[in-house]
Amino acid sequence: MAGNLIAVAEGRDSLFATLDAEGIVTIWSGPGEMRSQFSADFARVSVPVPSRRLAIVAGSETASVVVGSWSQGVIAYDLAGANLWHRSDIHHVQHLRAIRSETSEHSILTVIRERGGGLILGPTGGTKYRVDKAQFLDGWPDTSLLVFDGKNVSRRSSPYSESSWKLELRTFAVLDAVVGDGALICGADGILTYLEGSGDLVWRMPVGEGRRVVSARAYPHSDEWLCLSVSNRPGGPRILRITRDGQVAASVDLPGNWIDFVCGGRFVVASSGVVAQVPDFTDAPA
Repeated sequence: MAGNLIAVAEGRDSLFATLDAEGIVTIWSGPGEMRSQFSADFARVSVPVPSRRLAIVAGSETASVVVGSWSQGVIAYDLAGANLWHRSDIHHVQHLRAIRSETSEHSILTVIRERGGGLILGPTGGTKYRVDKAQFLDGWPDTSLLVFDGKNVSRRSSPYSESSWKLELRTFAVLDAVVGDGALICGADGILTYLEGSGDLVWRMPVGEGRRVVSARAYPHSDEWLCLSVSNRPGGPRILRITRDGQVAASVDLPGNWIDFVCGGRFVVASSGVVAQVPDFTDAPA
């Protein structure tokens, strides 16, 4: 996996994709197992580091890779690189995310734009819903949405419904979230927030002075979470294992520029292209 990796997306059956600074999309079946590679020329210089402008939308039989840009829209490709659809009218894309759905054959694709809030696109690229003021979107398999509007995080049973609950966050941005029984929310202020599915606040926890969590996944070996934290002070990336009661059960420092988890949290990818197995934390200290 050589190259300057700047985006990672994960989808069906541990399939994941990477996008480099030259606009090359590579599809991987696992670390070192390249499935296909093709060029998304429009993304050559329009995808910054780090990026969330790459997503895999998985169906029951097929999957597509979607790439977004600042000025040239959103384009979906099949796994061999054939163009499936292009939305040239969607500009200033900041974040793409695929949400698994129990009610649809395909994952739901969410799009966050710097201007104009969020969009939910169907499998052929059409706009199903607009989510005004959304700065971050995730969701539960029942199609209810987790929405951050720059101040509050809320749960909506549908894009146009009233919120079933709402909580003010003390952060200007949400960097990632893990949605399951409840929701683990990674704030740009370095605070992890865990809410029950009902919206009740369970805990808030700082991850360390000058640190913030940029990526989180369910821990493959238990009902806990893995969090990739970075620092704006001396000290490199760190992987944390967070318990359900908001404690750091273990942590491991990993020198390098790691950008995301893949394969269900079993591996982590660096911007240099290096892939490393995430430790099982058996003997790692907190």
